[in-house]
Amino acid sequence: PGSLARSVFLSLLGAMAAYHVPSPSMKFSAVTGTALHGPSCTANPILRGPDRGSPSPRNQRLCQAMLALPVLAACRRSCGGSMRSMTRKGRVRCKSQNSDSQVDRLQQEAAKLKAEVEELKREKEERRRQEEEVLFRIFDTDGSGAVDAQELQKGLKDLWGIEVEESTVARLLEAQDANSDGILQPDEFDLKKMEANYQKMKNEERSKELAMREQMRDKQEKERADEEKEEYLQTYLATLPESNEDTGPLARFGSAAAYILPLLDSFRFSAAVAREIPQLKPLILTLKPEVQFLDQFSYGLAPLLLFIVFQNIANNTELPKLLRYNMRQAVLLTLLLFVPGIVGAMVTFVGSLTLGTYNEWGDWSPGKIPTDISDPFKTLVFISTLACTSYAMVSSVLGIYPKGIPFISAEAERTMAPTRDTEVEARLRKQLGEAEKKSKEKEPTEKQK
Repeated sequence: PGSLARSVFLSLLGAMAAYHVPSPSMKFSAVTGTALHGPSCTANPILRGPDRGSPSPRNQRLCQAMLALPVLAACRRSCGGSMRSMTRKGRVRCKSQNSDSQVDRLQQEAAKLKAEVEELKREKEERRRQEEEVLFRIFDTDGSGAVDAQELQKGLKDLWGIEVEESTVARLLEAQDANSDGILQPDEFDLKKMEANYQKMKNEERSKELAMREQMRDKQEKERADEEKEEYLQTYLATLPESNEDTGPLARFGSAAAYILPLLDSFRFSAAVAREIPQLKPLILTLKPEVQFLDQFSYGLAPLLLFIVFQNIANNTELPKLLRYNMRQAVLLTLLLFVPGIVGAMVTFVGSLTLGTYNEWGDWSPGKIPTDISDPFKTLVFISTLACTSYAMVSSVLGIYPKGIPFISAEAERTMAPTRDTEVEARLRKQLGEAEKKSKEKEPTEKQK
């Protein structure tokens, strides 16, 4: 209570001294500033007596009392005892010095922490090294100063509790055997690295195992698909009638005679051939009466009747396959001859319109295509038909399937009534393989979409 009363009393004295300052611009802060400056209480004119000489005893006692205040002493210590006044300049200087000291303290603390971290690292590394030495001595059962493959395998079994295969142990030892002497020296023995290598090897083995399983599954799926395809093919073949493979004289003669149909149909181009190739004119003149007789006898329906008969023969699976094949090919050749006939009719019609003329009485006469333009075209059609039919007739007489005519032969084989034989089976297998190939080619495209 006495100290509290004294502090209050001294504070009142300071306020009274500030009230009696001669200069209006100087206040109590000047007194405190002088007090903060140092132990001398004679520097400030506020503390001097009326004669401005020696300090007033009362003010001197007041200054000494102010120096003893805890607040002013703490402020003086925080500024390093060098602040001259409580002006703005003095406060800034005090704050700057205080910040510098705080930065120094933080740097010292950071350096101390860094040193502690380095010390912890060294201690940790030392402990790890000691643990490795202990583990190495455990693995080195014979005390030779090195660990071989057998010791490594036994040590890993005791430490990890699993049986490591010899091949894996050899790979682990090789991965850490820096000098390639087949054993691990103390500086090569790193159990942590060995464990990481072991996990890496196990992951690689697992990946290979998954890849092998994937390949095995694909192989099984392919085998199952092949079995299903084979079963489907055999089921389909069982529904087909047995093929008649007879190639006797009758079958050969009938196969050769089948090509009379396209020859009759191509004879309409014979006049142009006689004009273009005079050497063939005797042959054409010899065959022309027979062809005309056949045409007159059937009232012009001979080609159509032969077409219907040959078509029915080709679809009869009980007849020899050689005969049916040639009948089908003769029908297709006849159908192909419709194309030049239609083209010739259209050209003739257009020529009659564009080349028509009027006579002197105003009558219009249709025009005609010049023979030097139409005859080469007709000759080409007749010679091509004659070459195809001659080749087919000779092959049929020899008992050979005439499959060398472009497009026509393949189409004849495809459109025949199917029977169960080796050729049909081979063709069906080929078609199934092509369909499967196209399906595989479409799968990546569909996945991308």
